[in-house]
Amino acid sequence: MLLRDLKLKKGGVEMSFPLKNDVERADQFFLDFLRSLMKNPETAAAWCGLGMVVGVKMQDLNLGYTIRCTPEGVIAESGYPENPDTGISFTSDTFHDLFTGEINAIMSLASGKISISGSTKNMLKLSNVLPQTYEVYEKYLKESMV
Repeated sequence: MLLRDLKLKKGGVEMSFPLKNDVERADQFFLDFLRSLMKNPETAAAWCGLGMVVGVKMQDLNLGYTIRCTPEGVIAESGYPENPDTGISFTSDTFHDLFTGEINAIMSLASGKISISGSTKNMLKLSNVLPQTYEVYEKYLKESMV
């Protein structure tokens, strides 16, 4: 992907998920991003502390992921889990806007851009790791651009 392929928004932040037209690359990009979370000690500690299975769905790309968070580490794999402790579902653009800080998670939840399943307690735990995840995503996005 080239920089010119990105639509720019106020402040130079990208507007849409850059690989939405290439599902195979989007799938690998997302898995690699999840795995990159463990390279940042603060982010890794936050995700390991969740102690739950998180399911993630990217609706428009028909992709699902399982994130298994344990004190020993985090494992990310393709496929939505059968019974996640909490689940989050959004489009690739909403994912991208959320993790670049362009949209607010609470407002997106209220407007229906993000849907969740599972307990409110688990969703609140998950929301606590988002700030560190935003930073890792922006760095990963810049590093992965060709």
